[in-house]
Amino acid sequence: MEGRIVIFGEERGGTLRKASLEVLSRAGALRDEGSVETFLVLVGKDVQKALDKARGYADYILPVARDPETLGVDLLVSFLKDRLEGSSLLFAFSSATPLGLALLAGFSTTFSVPFISQAIDMKVEGGKVLFKKPLFGGRIFVWLEAERPVAVAFRPNTFPVRAMGLEGRMVEEEFYPEEDGRVRTVSVEEREKKGVSLEEADVVICGGLGMKEARNFLLLEEIAEALGGAVGASRGAVDAGLRPYEDQIGKSGKTVSPKVYIGCGVSGAIHHIMGMDTSRVVIAINRDDGAPIFRHANYGIVGDLFEILPLLREELKRSKP
Repeated sequence: MEGRIVIFGEERGGTLRKASLEVLSRAGALRDEGSVETFLVLVGKDVQKALDKARGYADYILPVARDPETLGVDLLVSFLKDRLEGSSLLFAFSSATPLGLALLAGFSTTFSVPFISQAIDMKVEGGKVLFKKPLFGGRIFVWLEAERPVAVAFRPNTFPVRAMGLEGRMVEEEFYPEEDGRVRTVSVEEREKKGVSLEEADVVICGGLGMKEARNFLLLEEIAEALGGAVGASRGAVDAGLRPYEDQIGKSGKTVSPKVYIGCGVSGAIHHIMGMDTSRVVIAINRDDGAPIFRHANYGIVGDLFEILPLLREELKRSKP
């Protein structure tokens, strides 16, 4: 195997996102399969702060100093097309975050390459690179092979992060693309969020309509904080105004792949399952023993969550050093 892998990475809070490090680590493993170079396109408004860490994970780095909210995706991708013209492109990788998906969609269109979304694994077999992804809410899993080059978005929490020990060289000191004149950002409202992001959390505790009121999610927040996790919500809970849309898990929300998922009062509709079907361990708490969520759970508790969750919270407090 010989050629170049383009990886879209994201800076957040002055550092490289964990989800981006996962993809860089896996792309770096392909370097062992032959003469392969990794080309990191690092996007963020404070991108310079993340460069020291990024250098150890890629052969070449293009810093893109732009707030993702105002980034002109097609302008960036067009620049890359000119820059990469004539090079042997193998893959374009990203984490399946909103920005990553937007960048890969633009890349796929501009470079006329196929696009595989929500992949959860990758392997090399007989010189071929195969990608695994879930279908039909995790009921089946398929391995896909696409004619190279191909763009692939991986779910966060898919690969371990490992040190690469590379010395990334700057392609440009900094690329500052113009804003897309066809789109104007009128305002940005960002809700203050504590702790780890929902997509990257190792533990996700999710509330459904069974939480009844928005204030009851405070109980989930306390448990999530004790576990070092994040709080999510089903579409039903979001539609009922119990939680903001950015916490929604499911086909029309965010996709999570934590080590532990705890569903509280979540019925388990298929559009929700499609957003958490690759969770390592699923724990369901619901008073309805016929709720579909139990069909996907490793452990199920049939009972009143308002009796069970306070007990869990107190036990976590007692066990905390």
